[in-house]
Amino acid sequence: MVIDQLAPEYLRGTYFGAGQFRKIGNFLGRIFGGYLLSHLHGPIMFWIISIVTLGGIFFFQIGNQAFIHMKSTSVEKA
Repeated sequence: MVIDQLAPEYLRGTYFGAGQFRKIGNFLGRIFGGYLLSHLHGPIMFWIISIVTLGGIFFFQIGNQAFIHMKSTSVEKA
């Protein structure tokens, strides 16, 4: 698992717990999606979801670069 490789030994439980936050999205996404669709209609909902998705891609790239940097730093130390 990626969390095993990413997390320091003393923080693994915290990382696994935080990794379960994605399940909250499965629940809340349906509620927020239904609200947006009923109140704001399709085109506005499309743009809101697009902006959230682009933000997710941005933060994924930052996290991926940090992981690669951390991994290359640990290889150099070894």
